[in-house]
Amino acid sequence: MGGPGTGKTFTAMATAASISYEIRKRGGAGRIAVADSERESAKLYAMSRSERTRFDAMNPEDGYAYICQIRKFPIDVEQLTPPYSPQSYIDVIRMASQEGYDITIADSISHAWAGAGGALDRKGREEDRGANSWTAWRKITPEHNALVDAMLATPSHLIVTM
Repeated sequence: MGGPGTGKTFTAMATAASISYEIRKRGGAGRIAVADSERESAKLYAMSRSERTRFDAMNPEDGYAYICQIRKFPIDVEQLTPPYSPQSYIDVIRMASQEGYDITIADSISHAWAGAGGALDRKGREEDRGANSWTAWRKITPEHNALVDAMLATPSHLIVTM
């Protein structure tokens, strides 16, 4: 968690790369999926196609050294755009699990709360339509809780930035 420019995205990916290294040492794929709501910031750290091809052919030790050298990561990015509903995050988390990703990064879930289409935005729209604060939250809270449940239930490692 941190403000803009504090290194949340890079730190999440470096952490994921370390976990991936351990998975790869044990014979797993160590695949990393990223749900990016940060205006394509994850792509700044993604390996190019040629870098990825080279990395995929390496053993775990050489692959990890390569990541440290080029400071880019073997990630697959799913770009999230408004509205940032909890369901959009749930869909990516479930998709990553179903497609066999070992690690999922949600960068950043702040948008599910305070972004366009997030919980606060939707609560405000409910109030604009005449709902009081209590009844507005009654609609929003179950959706937010479903996101928390999806994060807790995913079988992959999950890294979340805020």
